[in-house]
Amino acid sequence: MDLFEKIASQFVSDTNNDGKIDEQDVANAFKGLVAETSNDLNGLVEKFKNANLSDTVASWLSNGENKPITAQHIDQVFDTEKLKAFANSLKMEVNEAKEMLAKAIPNIIDKFSSDGKLLDFSTSNSESLLDKIKKLF
Repeated sequence: MDLFEKIASQFVSDTNNDGKIDEQDVANAFKGLVAETSNDLNGLVEKFKNANLSDTVASWLSNGENKPITAQHIDQVFDTEKLKAFANSLKMEVNEAKEMLAKAIPNIIDKFSSDGKLLDFSTSNSESLLDKIKKLF
């Protein structure tokens, strides 16, 4: 299971879409949505920071309560065409997809961070990416 599959699992869990969404579809859709961010969570965090949401992002990275975001924040962060493609690939309305992203992204960043920093998912050492992800859940 790669990082995006784990993110997809968290997304489906967080958005509780009554089993209507396939995790693999979410993984593929999310990869397309964040493709310009070098396909990692650091790039995603930077996109939110660049949208003047640094304090909000800091709450997700910290050990405290996560500040929420709205669909309007999602509009600030992501390109409209990418959001449409994300929604279409999951067979849902764009507004519904934005609401789901607004609910899931803070939890995703929170799950993949500790003490104010994103966890290192590089596989340069002996511990595999999958082993690191397994420790999160």
